[in-house]
Amino acid sequence: MKMQKIKEIWQVNNDSAQKNKTEQSQRSESRSLLPAIELIGASDDRGVRNVGGRLGAAHGPTTIRNSLEAMAIGMSLDTLNLLKGYDVPAGKSIEEGHMALRTAVTQSLKSDRTPIVLGGGHDYGFPHLAGVVDFKKSDVALINIDAHLDVRPPNEHGITSGSPFFLAIESGVLNPKLFFELGIQDHCNTKEAQAYLTKRGATVHTLRSMRNSKSGVISTFREVLKSLAHKNIATVVSFDLDAVSMAWAPGVSAPQIDGLTAGEMIEMARICGEYSIVRSIGFFELAPPLDECGKTARLAATAIHQYSSVLTRGVASGRKPGAKTRLRRLLRVPKARRGL
Repeated sequence: MKMQKIKEIWQVNNDSAQKNKTEQSQRSESRSLLPAIELIGASDDRGVRNVGGRLGAAHGPTTIRNSLEAMAIGMSLDTLNLLKGYDVPAGKSIEEGHMALRTAVTQSLKSDRTPIVLGGGHDYGFPHLAGVVDFKKSDVALINIDAHLDVRPPNEHGITSGSPFFLAIESGVLNPKLFFELGIQDHCNTKEAQAYLTKRGATVHTLRSMRNSKSGVISTFREVLKSLAHKNIATVVSFDLDAVSMAWAPGVSAPQIDGLTAGEMIEMARICGEYSIVRSIGFFELAPPLDECGKTARLAATAIHQYSSVLTRGVASGRKPGAKTRLRRLLRVPKARRGL
């Protein structure tokens, strides 16, 4: 039996008239086949440049899509409604790029889709969260899986890839008491950054504390999600790929000799699919020119595959008892929003 790959059922149509017709049909179908998943890219690494990091993340979204579409549909994705999506325009400034992503995430949710954001520098973690907040019009929790706290103020060059959650807190988008940092490594952060979060009531789980806890790495992550699900708080999960050891994730701006295993990040993504409070996830900092054997791209693509598989099976522990996810195989490209 031939193994069907995801790329065989991407639907790409360049005819504008047919494209508009497809978009109308897609909106109707996506509402009746919840949840649909849409990949939204942020092809911009200017924030990485501003902090002096290794460049290449601007190519991340395309590479993740390429890696994903080369995978087999597998045992669980035969009923998946996955939209290949598009990349938002970077604009003339980082701020313009951020606004484009923020708007795109909000629009995706309004269209009854679950947006997965593909970076790009992690500064796009700010508009990713902001887009969900704009849709919910209420507080949204954020779980950041990262080696870095990412609460640096912008520097003399402007917004950096280390600034997303400083921007989110200072702009009022993020209530710091609903901010959870996991996988943090001591040598990647300053005392000032730690004090900034402690003063505001954020929760920080270092990689070492997670490993040494009775719960362990995966159970710590699940416990955070359970606590938020109990309070029914909408949540965004942001995966910075440098949280994973460079043995599995060499293609990032700031690779780490130690870190999560590839299996741990993939399992975290899978668990996200179990909780209906998770409204969106994102993967950031993949730099394909630095990616040995495409390891990091495969990691991100596999994590997306696992997350999507759980949604497909409809076994989410955070959903109402007996609720089923009705999806069908439908991979399309929605109309690009160049005007954002």
